Amino acid sequence: MFYYSFSTILMTVLTSNLLIILISLCFKSNRLMVSLGYKLLAVFAGFTLLRLIFPFEFPFSINFILPRQISRFISFIRHPFYQIGGLDISIWLIFEVIWAVGVLIGLRYHIKRHLWLRKAIRTAGIDVTDLEPYAGLLKRTCPNQRKISAFRIIELPCITVPMYYSFRTHYILLPKDTTLSDREMYFAFSHELSHYSHRDLWIKNIILLLSILYWWNPFCLLLRKSTDIILEMRVDFSLTRSNDRLTIEYLRCLIHMAELSALSQEIPSHLSVSFFKESEGNLEKRFHMMCNRKKASRHCINILLTGLILTVYVISYIFIFEASYTPENADATFLTTDNTYAVISENDTYDIYFNDIFVENVDNLEFYPDSIHIYNVNEKENLNEKTKLPEKSSNVHRGMLPCLINYAFPRG
Repeated sequence: MFYYSFSTILMTVLTSNLLIILISLCFKSNRLMVSLGYKLLAVFAGFTLLRLIFPFEFPFSINFILPRQISRFISFIRHPFYQIGGLDISIWLIFEVIWAVGVLIGLRYHIKRHLWLRKAIRTAGIDVTDLEPYAGLLKRTCPNQRKISAFRIIELPCITVPMYYSFRTHYILLPKDTTLSDREMYFAFSHELSHYSHRDLWIKNIILLLSILYWWNPFCLLLRKSTDIILEMRVDFSLTRSNDRLTIEYLRCLIHMAELSALSQEIPSHLSVSFFKESEGNLEKRFHMMCNRKKASRHCINILLTGLILTVYVISYIFIFEASYTPENADATFLTTDNTYAVISENDTYDIYFNDIFVENVDNLEFYPDSIHIYNVNEKENLNEKTKLPEKSSNVHRGMLPCLINYAFPRG
C-alpha cells in the first residue's frame, strides 16, 4: 500500500537533490568521471529518476519526527488561514496552485515547440530519403533493415548539424546544403540511429516531463544536462569500439560539428538528439571519456560511490521526515478519540481536527482508530454542542500545530 503526502514530497525533493548533487560532483572531476564510466553514471541517474517518479511512502517506512522549529514552520504553511466555500486556504495550497499553473505553462510551451518543429518539417523541409547518398547511408547504418521504411530523411534550412527527431514518424534531420564529407555523414547517420535503437529520445522526454513537473526545482536542470552527456557518451563508445584510428576520425568529426553548431541552431535541444550539443564543457567531457577509456578504473572509489548512492536511495524510503509538534508539558493522553474527530468533505476526503483545531486532510482513515467520530460539513457547524468536546487546550496555539495526530496514532 502506497501513501502520498506532504512528507513524501519533502523526502522526494531532498533525496533526488542529494543524488543530483552527487552526480554533478562526479562530472565535475574528469578523472573521477573516467574512473566511473558512463554506464555507472547512467545507473546513478536512473536511481535519481526513479526517486522522482515514485514520491510515495511504503508500509515498512518509519516516520522520523522533524525538529520543533521546522515542524512549526511546516505547520504554519499548511494551516488554513481562510476558508472559501468549504475550501481551506493555506500557504501550501497557494503553492500547489502555483505549482500546477507552472506545470500547465511548461506543457503548453513544450507542445507548442513540438508543433512548430512539425510544421517546419512539413513546410520548409525537403524529403531526400530516396536520394543518394542518403538512401545508401540509411541502408548501411540502420540496425534493423525492416525499419528503414519508417525513417524519413529531411533537409531543413534552420539547423546546422544532423539530429534525430521522432513523433510517430522517425526523422533524420540534415542541414540544407551540408558541407559534411561522406565519412562525417556516415558518422552522423550512425550516431542518430544509435540514439533511435536505444530509445534515447524517450529517455530525454521522460526527463523533460519530470523537469516540467518539478519546474521550481533548479536541480532538475542539472539532471537533464547530466542525462544528455551520458546518452552522448554511450553513443560515442558504441561507435568507436576501442579502436584508436576510428576514435581519432570520430573526434575530428566532433570538432567539425562543433564549428558548424557555433554558427546557428534554432531547434531547441530538448526536442531532439543531435550529434553535437552546444556546450564546450560537454564536448570536453566526451573527449576525456573516449581518450581515457583504457585507463584502469579505481574500484574502491566506484564501490564507495555506488554504495553511497544505493544507501541514500534505500534510506529515503525507510525513513520519512514527518512534521510533528508536541507542546511543552503536553503528553499523548491529550490525543484521544474524545478530542480528535474527522469531518468528511464533499470530495470524499477527511479533515482531521484536534480540540476543534484543523490538523491535516487525508484521503482515508486507515491510520486512525475505527472509533474516531466522523461528521459531515453541516454537522460541524454545531459540533461543540453536539459532541461536548473539551475546551481548547491553552498549550495548543492555532497556526502553530503540525500533525499532532501522528504522536498519538503513529504511522508505520
